[in-house]
Amino acid sequence: MTDILSTALSLLQQGETIVEATVIREEGSTPRSSGAKMIIGMDGKGYGTIGGGKLEAIAMEQAKSVFQTNISRIITINLTGNDAAGTEMICGGHVQILLELVTPDKENVETFRLRNMMLESGSHGYYLTVIEGTEESIESTAHFILQPGNPPTASIPVSAGLIEKILLQPFRPGSIQIEKEHGGIAVIESSEKPKTVYIFGAGHVALWIAMFGSRVGFRIVILDDRPEFADLKRFPDAHEILVLTDFSSPFSEIEVNPDDYIVIVTRGHVYDRHVLAGALKTGAAYIGMIGSRRKRDIIFSALREDGFSPEDLDRVHSPIGLQIHAETPEEIAISIIAELIRERAGIKNDPA
Repeated sequence: MTDILSTALSLLQQGETIVEATVIREEGSTPRSSGAKMIIGMDGKGYGTIGGGKLEAIAMEQAKSVFQTNISRIITINLTGNDAAGTEMICGGHVQILLELVTPDKENVETFRLRNMMLESGSHGYYLTVIEGTEESIESTAHFILQPGNPPTASIPVSAGLIEKILLQPFRPGSIQIEKEHGGIAVIESSEKPKTVYIFGAGHVALWIAMFGSRVGFRIVILDDRPEFADLKRFPDAHEILVLTDFSSPFSEIEVNPDDYIVIVTRGHVYDRHVLAGALKTGAAYIGMIGSRRKRDIIFSALREDGFSPEDLDRVHSPIGLQIHAETPEEIAISIIAELIRERAGIKNDPA
């Protein structure tokens, strides 16, 4: 999401009008959930995705009329029954997409700049698109940033009650909420703080974890004691790289938060043991260690001798990753990222 909005800001700063396409409602089975977004430039090029296939093609085609008329619109695409045949996407649901014309005026550029800062910093807040008119006939749109503890970026044309509701009601990160009042519509997007994944080890598997993880919205930090491996040229998808003195005190240079993830893929059992021992002393949301069950059992036995409890060790996902019979580094990385996505979504492990 950060990359998409950075592109939008760059285009606006260059004086280009864009169309921001956002899935604002979905019912039934659909390719993407509400909050999925893409940016469409005046040259017809799209950045990001709202589901691919004919669904996306329809949205991009409809965006042409938004550019031509200078009027934003909401479109509904049905993915059920006979209506879905023309889309080649028989998912069984339908989506509503807001195709919003965003001009490069000073107010929009500043709001998009603040929006990007909010996402990049991971600060909690909301992005509001206030629509005058109806879903069938949009008259105008305006944008606002709303953050707890900070005054609104401008006078927001919604009731004080709605602002209070937004600030008090927990919204799922990255989700969309629709509120109607005063003859208008407020589209509320919650800021999504990227989950940080600390990857200990900079070998072949780590390369692919970093690449796939960054593509699906994780913030990637690589940690290794080998400068020739822990290098930005080797890991262009990493957001941060730390060269450790050694693995005996791997958490001395970082502060792990309760919503951070730890992935242990070092080059040896001894290093894994040191990192896992340190990881268990943190409040990390997820701890995963690569290796066979035999390796896991040997390390767990050593850690129990060091005083770690069965409850401590129950926090560890090992062998790491979803069980898909992965063998190559790429496949193993996919299985790990799939498990991280499931963890991020709040889906509990299937019973054994």
